[in-house]
Amino acid sequence: MVDAWHIYHVENCQYTIPVKDKFIAVVCFNPNPYGFLINSKICLYIQKRPELLACQVKISADKYGFLHHDSYIDCSNILSFKGSELNGIQKIQNNTRKEIKKVVSNTKLIAPIYKKLICGERD
Repeated sequence: MVDAWHIYHVENCQYTIPVKDKFIAVVCFNPNPYGFLINSKICLYIQKRPELLACQVKISADKYGFLHHDSYIDCSNILSFKGSELNGIQKIQNNTRKEIKKVVSNTKLIAPIYKKLICGERD
């Protein structure tokens, strides 16, 4: 079963070029699991764009045992996944969850429907 606020491993992730294995932070459902890619570094393209750079949430290898080094959750682009492609790794820690919500609530890059789902706002 896939749960929100967990990190999953995806083999041959369709959202990367070239296709490769990725870690994903699942943050909501609509109705499929939706999440953000986790990257080992912040690419130059993002570094040069303040609106994208502000959407990177650092996670440290000492708190997330599956990581080999500190990494970044890219909260600038929410992506849909099939539950069958997600292999559970670890629950997202509360401090990381709060930081993701803060970043999402402050960006204009995420559609309002997903902001509400992620940040827990209700109509």
